[in-house]
Amino acid sequence: MRLLLVLIAAVFPACCEVLLSDDFDDGNADGWTELPSPGVSYTVEDGMYRLHGTWPDEILAASLNGDEAGSMSTPDYSTTVRVTAADGGFGLIARFSPFAFTGYVAYFDEVYNIVVIARIDGPSSDPVPIGMMYCDILPDTEYRVRFETSGGMLGAKIWIGDPGDEPTNWLVMVNDSTYPQAGAMGLCALDTNTGGTASIDASYDDVVVTNDVTLGLEAGTWGGIKAGFR
Repeated sequence: MRLLLVLIAAVFPACCEVLLSDDFDDGNADGWTELPSPGVSYTVEDGMYRLHGTWPDEILAASLNGDEAGSMSTPDYSTTVRVTAADGGFGLIARFSPFAFTGYVAYFDEVYNIVVIARIDGPSSDPVPIGMMYCDILPDTEYRVRFETSGGMLGAKIWIGDPGDEPTNWLVMVNDSTYPQAGAMGLCALDTNTGGTASIDASYDDVVVTNDVTLGLEAGTWGGIKAGFR
């Protein structure tokens, strides 16, 4: 934990408040609420939080947290993690209500090589994609990921390297004000294999949530996103 705090101080400016952080070096995932799901296991191994398992057709793992009684104290926050997935896709959750099962997810799919921001509209509905961009997602590769919410704006990035290598531009940026509440942040892993066996194996580390949000709409950026859907 001490090393993580040193890295946080070096990377984030003084005006940036760290709301939540966990490097799992204590060997446990205390404070995380693990959603029960058939075939899923949650373990801390070698200082990383591993979401893994298999199940016929589809499997989903999600673990939630917040800086205030399991929820975030503000709806505007930015989450960064280090993640390696040996199998299945992985993602970050924001503004999630475990009671209504609503919120948002940034999902990184290694099968279709896409990054999707989707809206979660309840337990009986499939997530609704509201933004997408193609990106090579390779298994057994360490990535850093950022998912940010600010007002009605949501943005996602993914890159290889150190925090200082983070790209300036958002890979996917969308506008959706359906769920403005703070909710919980979270980590997730998902795989579907209709008629077969679905499998997930994603390990997370260096989770940092801050109130330093930088999302903003520029005409050129928004035009590029819309052009990607044509």
